[in-house]
Amino acid sequence: MGYIYVIITTIMFSLIGTCVTLAKTWVSSDVISFARFFFGVIFLLAFMLITKKKVSLRFTGSAIWLGVICKCVNYLTENYAISMGYSFGSIIGWPVQCVAILLFSIFFLKEKLTKTAVAGVILCVTGVIVISLNGQSVGQFFTGDGLISLVLFVIAGTGAAGFTVAQKMLLDKMDSCNLNLSMFALCACITAAPLPITAEFTGEFSFSALFGLMMLGMVTCAAFLLSAEAMKTIPVFIVTVIQSMSVILTLIWAVLFFNEPVTAWIISGTLIFLCGMILVNKKKKKA
Repeated sequence: MGYIYVIITTIMFSLIGTCVTLAKTWVSSDVISFARFFFGVIFLLAFMLITKKKVSLRFTGSAIWLGVICKCVNYLTENYAISMGYSFGSIIGWPVQCVAILLFSIFFLKEKLTKTAVAGVILCVTGVIVISLNGQSVGQFFTGDGLISLVLFVIAGTGAAGFTVAQKMLLDKMDSCNLNLSMFALCACITAAPLPITAEFTGEFSFSALFGLMMLGMVTCAAFLLSAEAMKTIPVFIVTVIQSMSVILTLIWAVLFFNEPVTAWIISGTLIFLCGMILVNKKKKKA
């Protein structure tokens, strides 16, 4: 069942850019971030009520707060960056997440860095650069919004990696429902705090925008719940590499739903960093 869960989450993750793009026509990115957590908590509570699971929240511990901080950073930066540009921009987060998890393994778990892993990292970085430049000159890249978007997505990917690590650290101590509910509830409170000052309506209300917000909440609930369950039987690096294939679907949705300019540079960069991720995780598989 673990692989079925991962496939479902892969499809869900591929829709994130689409949902944020729908939602940004109505509200600002900070509202979108809060809504992802808020609706995630609502859906998760409903799921636990239906399945008669006991709610047991936990708000203390370094691993809990590692996950909370990393996930807040992940969503705030990712949603803002997508709101600045195209729905497919978040694909950059996947190779960043892969490299960040590798670095965590090296510095904290004392794993050795192999030549295969180094080659994978180089390909991941190369793919990100190719996507970010997208045929522009370096000068054009630095004078436009490209550099800001790249930095934001790098931060978002690093935050996603930290959250994945925190989940793995807690799976032996908490069930996945209460694990995610605890962290998402805290994240909702943190992201709600500045809204009275920063929240903005970017356009008129639409049911498509509301649908996007609710779908983001469902993804937050279901995808991470299924990911946590999958990681009980599948190594975290395999979960990450399978879910990263969602970038292909993300590019397809970008063209189908929004007619966004997915160029040959974007496709080439994506294929390059996917090869890099496979090499990085091939190293981990042998460890």
